[in-house]
Amino acid sequence: MLIPSGNTIVCRCEEVTAAQIAEASSCGASGLRHLKVQTRVGMGPCRAQMCSMAATAMIAPRIRRGQAPPPPATVRAPIRPLTLGQLADTVVET
Repeated sequence: MLIPSGNTIVCRCEEVTAAQIAEASSCGASGLRHLKVQTRVGMGPCRAQMCSMAATAMIAPRIRRGQAPPPPATVRAPIRPLTLGQLADTVVET
């Protein structure tokens, strides 16, 4: 598995780099929820669908060193954003 490093952007929505995630991890972030608080990773329009796996892989070595497993990311609605046009086209059976 390739793990991003340096100035590689991990979260495109919030422009969070791998270096920022590594710094947050070294300061004690042990899960995606902690990373969100410290770096805003996963808080953009995609709701961590694009960056959660890379961010979790970056903190995985910390878990292997005897740390508790990270808490799972909370999935919030809408899971996939809809446009108003898509919502308006939905047929509701009554």
